[in-house]
Amino acid sequence: MGKVEVRRATDGDEYQMATFMGALSIEAPDTVTRRPPPTPEDQRQFLEGARKAERAFILLALDGDEVVGQLDLWAGGKPETRHAASFGMCVAAGRRNQGIGRQLLQAAMEQALLWDGFRRIELEVASWNGPAIRLYEQLGFSHEGRKVKAVNLRGEPEDTLIMARTW
Repeated sequence: MGKVEVRRATDGDEYQMATFMGALSIEAPDTVTRRPPPTPEDQRQFLEGARKAERAFILLALDGDEVVGQLDLWAGGKPETRHAASFGMCVAAGRRNQGIGRQLLQAAMEQALLWDGFRRIELEVASWNGPAIRLYEQLGFSHEGRKVKAVNLRGEPEDTLIMARTW
């Protein structure tokens, strides 16, 4: 395992992204929605969507050519919501608890703060996902609420927590 580089995803990354997401779907962690893994074409369209959006990006954490983490961040598309964004993030099973999620989220915050008038990053997290919640708290995210029975990741609807960091 080498040094992890975090950078924006670009054209040509769709194959490595699909491989990464396919490995996550095989692992079937409790924090990822159960669905068929995306194909390289699905990932190409995902990249294109982020590129076309006024305020969105996809970050990859790479160990050499291998994707070991991914974060996608999307700001609101309306004038009244463009100051805020939400994100999704995942890290490969064998690479968790090594600071990769922290690197991804810190890079995302740095990039989003370059947007004029940007003031908020928000997320939803499974209420029982202690490691993720601790990371978000350490990076300045505050608890804003709970959505009761909002997600079904383990066979039964469960609560999610709403957290946000504002500037």
